[in-house]
Amino acid sequence: MAEQNRGIAPCPERLTTRAGRGRAVGDVASVLGCGWRAVNASVQRWGHALLEADTSRVSAVTASGLDETLFARRGRYRAEAWSTSIAGVASGQLPDMVPGRAAEEPARRLSAQPASRGQGIRWAALGLSGPCRAGFDAALSHARQVLYEAPAAMV
Repeated sequence: MAEQNRGIAPCPERLTTRAGRGRAVGDVASVLGCGWRAVNASVQRWGHALLEADTSRVSAVTASGLDETLFARRGRYRAEAWSTSIAGVASGQLPDMVPGRAAEEPARRLSAQPASRGQGIRWAALGLSGPCRAGFDAALSHARQVLYEAPAAMV
């Protein structure tokens, strides 16, 4: 008979938070005698639940930025896998990341936030990227777009 406590593991999980804290997914899978995918799926469900419950992790944002990053090179031919960060520029918060470097996904995520939060964004910081500009045009047309150039030391 197993007892379940949502403070220890979200439904329908049977792992405790202590089982894998600070350990690689592969290590936990080996110890438990199960597959990497099963443990990783549990980590993702638990992480999502924690983020959804922590409503204070992102404060009001008045300046938002989009930045494309070469996230990884995958496969035999090292195909590029890009991600786009959606950041609170003044606060230094990273409320969201989306796969790819096209405008649609950042625009969708920015548009999905509560109207009060979106209307509070007055500034849109972007580099010389067409997709970033298109994302802001679609989701935050009221925000004033400003060019962000990385300092030479960061390049």
